[in-house]
Amino acid sequence: MTNALSNQIDSLAKAFAAAVVAALRQSNLADILEQGDAPVRNSRGAGRRKGSKNGTVRIGSPVKRGRGRPKTVPIQAAVALIVNYVKSHPGALSTEIQAALGLQKNVWSWCVRKALEAKQVRREGKVRGTRYWPR
Repeated sequence: MTNALSNQIDSLAKAFAAAVVAALRQSNLADILEQGDAPVRNSRGAGRRKGSKNGTVRIGSPVKRGRGRPKTVPIQAAVALIVNYVKSHPGALSTEIQAALGLQKNVWSWCVRKALEAKQVRREGKVRGTRYWPR
């Protein structure tokens, strides 16, 4: 009985495979690709916002420690923190300021750009050797 059952399953599988190959040969590539369309996603990915809508930035480490979320402060307050730190520590490096204030790199770069545009601080040097001075 097992040989008969195995022979019957084998012949059914071969017939199925031959039917699939015949169907593929008869259809063209466009028909095959139309059936497998996936939904179109935006380029940023799901759930990512374009920008901050409420004018706040997060202060603190990006890694969640303990309970709750990192503290959020208004953007102008973060800029004021940077300006006050530079006034009390003239010639500070960006890494020193980020570490002292607990700013993430993206928050730092955005807020320091605002402070530079408002001419509240000035910078000297290039890339890693950039130092920030009060105006």
